[in-house]
Amino acid sequence: MSTTILQALEFDRVLLDLQRHCQFSVAAERVLSLGPTADASQVHYLLDVTAEAVGLLEVQHTFSVGGVRDIRAALERASLGGVLQPHDLLQVLDTVSNARNLRRAFLRMERADDRFPHLAEFIDTIVEFPVLEADIGRAIGERGDVLDSASEALGTIRPTYSIIRRLAT
Repeated sequence: MSTTILQALEFDRVLLDLQRHCQFSVAAERVLSLGPTADASQVHYLLDVTAEAVGLLEVQHTFSVGGVRDIRAALERASLGGVLQPHDLLQVLDTVSNARNLRRAFLRMERADDRFPHLAEFIDTIVEFPVLEADIGRAIGERGDVLDSASEALGTIRPTYSIIRRLAT
């Protein structure tokens, strides 16, 4: 479709309006890359997915991706051998646990696979990471502090450090 037609339709304003309704920053970012298509099968598929999402929200008003964070930068840094800071790990934990909750909430719905088959395909891609959740939860506190339980060595060193610090003052 020509740029002139898209401008006449104010397609950029439609995308910006859609972007304002996105709950997840990654979705809001991806909205701006959307464009029209002449592929009828893709149009039908996307309309079906949209209809299912609307239907899901009519049945489950609280269904949301809330709590899921954009952790792409942290994952990239970790994949390159970089160190993640406690706040990065908390965001990973939030994302992993909220994705798990989202998946389980969907699977608990009666006949979810039959009623929302396209959304079920998305849900099926969500992987649970119970060991990662437990490890981060054991190592990082809710406020981003590294807990004594993060490692055996830290659990041993910190009490000694506290005693030395008290004696020094």
